[in-house]
Amino acid sequence: METVPHRNARPPLLLRPGWRQGPKGRKRTLATLTHWPDPKIDALRRLLQDEPLVSPHSVCTSEPSLPQGAVEAVLGTMRRLGLDTRIAATPCPERHLIMAMGAAQLRQPSAQLATTRRWHTPTLAHELGVSAAAADDVSAALDWLRARQARIEHTLAQRHLAPGAPVLYDVTSRDDAGATWPLAGCG
Repeated sequence: METVPHRNARPPLLLRPGWRQGPKGRKRTLATLTHWPDPKIDALRRLLQDEPLVSPHSVCTSEPSLPQGAVEAVLGTMRRLGLDTRIAATPCPERHLIMAMGAAQLRQPSAQLATTRRWHTPTLAHELGVSAAAADDVSAALDWLRARQARIEHTLAQRHLAPGAPVLYDVTSRDDAGATWPLAGCG
């Protein structure tokens, strides 16, 4: 870009490439940019000098996403095993809460209240629609599950166990400090 001096008006701004032809320098006018606003002229000047026009940090932002893979793996396995329909044949708030509690325990075992606090870290609460569940809701869902426990265990055992097959189970208790103490062996 070249500014040509002019005595009585704004000096014309010309877009001109230059080259050498023998001993002489040559120029050719491609465009007159006099009527362009100053910010546009500045942007073209920066572009011709290979300067970035916009900082990548001002255009793009990155936001952390919630972990989803483990949630999908656990919920997908629970659904393939038919655990959701064994808990309740039709979707209901209690079934969603029980599925969320079970998936959360499989991902990261912890106490009941700690589990509900961590629901918002992965996408589990959103996936099952239990984001607004309170501790009382979870306790009511566990009471609801206890009333159905024998039937659920029976149907799961019929589906997944052969007669005489060994069954491993974990009977533990947590103290106030969070330590786990075995109460009985597995067999």
